[in-house]
Amino acid sequence: MQEENRSLHGRVGEVSRQIGALEDQSTLVDIINGFLDNFYHQCQLLLQQWERGGEVIARQHAQTNQQLERIRRAITPETVIRRQGPTFQQLVHVLRVSPDTAAQDLQWILQEGTSLPARGQRQANIFMETEQFHAWLASTEPCCLFAQEDTADDGLISALSLISGLISQTMQSHSAVLSLHYACGLHTDRYRDAYPDAQGMLQHLIVQLLSAPQYRMFSLEFVDEAMFEGLRNANMDALCAVFEGLLYQLPHRAIVVMVVDGLFFYETEEKVKGMCDAMSMLIHLVGKTNCLVKLLVTNSGMSNYVRKGFHEEEVVWIADA
Repeated sequence: MQEENRSLHGRVGEVSRQIGALEDQSTLVDIINGFLDNFYHQCQLLLQQWERGGEVIARQHAQTNQQLERIRRAITPETVIRRQGPTFQQLVHVLRVSPDTAAQDLQWILQEGTSLPARGQRQANIFMETEQFHAWLASTEPCCLFAQEDTADDGLISALSLISGLISQTMQSHSAVLSLHYACGLHTDRYRDAYPDAQGMLQHLIVQLLSAPQYRMFSLEFVDEAMFEGLRNANMDALCAVFEGLLYQLPHRAIVVMVVDGLFFYETEEKVKGMCDAMSMLIHLVGKTNCLVKLLVTNSGMSNYVRKGFHEEEVVWIADA
């Protein structure tokens, strides 16, 4: 049993120094990085194809720009009243979310993961060996994956939480990837979060998106006064519209990995409706934007509602180990 009780956190490279070996000889980071190597190789092939197609697009853009320039010359400042959207600071302030929260959550999850019991280690290993996880991680196409355990865990984090955290941490080490991570179990208290529910999740994801160092070119002009007021009141429609509006602005070569962990905490009677609406929007955006979006949702226990929004082949069940 000593082998099973070893911590998942070991010394594997700079990114995963605190990640230990699982039951078998392969470490979690070895597996993730192995699939990431293949993933990025496939992405390089895609980039080469995009570059060839980009030459045609560039010529089309040049013609369009010439037409726009002629239009600009015909328009004087007196004929146009330019409406400016909110600033980055104003948007973050109205959402009431600190840009540092995601990193703090991730650090806490990885630290707590060092005390994961043997059962949790076995479940982590089972999940890592599933074909669905392999396919999701290595895919160069937009894709979704919903992972759930047969038995609910009362703790704030589970084996799937640790896996989710490690995936997000690993993805963040690659500048080509925009990693968005939200742990429902860490946001259930109204003393900490004004909206510990689906609205709060979208608030956090929006702030993470705005704060991404790779993409600081977002235009907020589409956020009008009514939408801004909706954000102030955590209106679901306004939150979905802003998140979608930002995601659509990402360049077509962007890679976005979204991880939502601990869905169990938001499938309560008062929160499940909002979570279904928010998750439906996220699932819809996968494959609908210009960039490559991958969505991973994990649940400690059986989901009775949100899971139904995923295709059967996108759902992986982790048996009780």
